[in-house]
Amino acid sequence: MLQHIGYIGLPKHVGAGGFDHAAVHARTGQIFVAHTANDAVDVIDPAAGGHIFSIPDLRGAAGVLVSDESQLVITSNRGENTIGIFTPSRDPDVAKVPVGLRPNGLAYDPARRLILVGNVGDVAVPGSHTLSMVGVDDRTVLAEITVPGRSRWAVYDPEI
Repeated sequence: MLQHIGYIGLPKHVGAGGFDHAAVHARTGQIFVAHTANDAVDVIDPAAGGHIFSIPDLRGAAGVLVSDESQLVITSNRGENTIGIFTPSRDPDVAKVPVGLRPNGLAYDPARRLILVGNVGDVAVPGSHTLSMVGVDDRTVLAEITVPGRSRWAVYDPEI
């Protein structure tokens, strides 16, 4: 059974919004949280009981995916229509890849090193609901398809 054991202070919101997706880096136990209001990802260390650092300049950060197999963190940055790819470390070198309109959901195939991005688009922009396939090694969009509605989530199934 879950039990509340305390609070962890995080940086105050500097803009509109709040927090969004989060993911855990298994090796360190650190939690990477999209702090949409601050255009950042906040990193929390539950064992130490606190916020340890933030990764800035991720405008409209919405999604966070951690790949323990590849030692990568991937973010969807809705405010700039990019994804960020970086290592789970302090002050990482963030590679940004332009994708579709308002990226949100992320899925990752570590064997093929491919990222699937669900772009929620804009109802006022016809054809803007898309899925993007990004190659990790060359940091480019390999394919993009239009889908009939908002693609908020993405899931990778290694059995398919």
